[in-house]
Amino acid sequence: MESEIPRLYDDVHKAVRDDVTSASYFSCTSRNVSSFMSVTLQTINRNWDLKAWCLGCFEMLVDHTGNELEEAFSDMLEGWNLSERRLVAITTDNVSNNDKAFAHLTWMYCFGHNLDLSVSKALALEYVSSALSRLRKTIFKINKEKAVPNKETSGTRIAGYDTHS
Repeated sequence: MESEIPRLYDDVHKAVRDDVTSASYFSCTSRNVSSFMSVTLQTINRNWDLKAWCLGCFEMLVDHTGNELEEAFSDMLEGWNLSERRLVAITTDNVSNNDKAFAHLTWMYCFGHNLDLSVSKALALEYVSSALSRLRKTIFKINKEKAVPNKETSGTRIAGYDTHS
């Protein structure tokens, strides 16, 4: 059993490296949150099969400066015997440290992260939050009016239907 886990790790490591070596191209997504960095690799092989691999997730024990992030990312690629030359693009959130770390690569901001930032900023606007507050009150009133006691049948009328107790 003690030799099975390292052998299994080596087998998976080799399979990922072989798959990436034969891939038409690859892109990496890097995300650092709460002193951790994870790197995910996506490949499209010659048969146009999309594959995703988590290359690693490790604790960042150093400051999250651009230089430290770049070094950690480069070390991760080197550990998998991957070259930045074959990198199509890298996707991260848009903190300034990532600007510095990955400026030399084709780099894109994460769409989901930017969408969340945009929606949060819009919801913080006074006229938007005021409109949403009025809308919630209106919906509450409409829902309250849908369930009105019906004295004739001792039931409740819900959206035009009578229910009897």
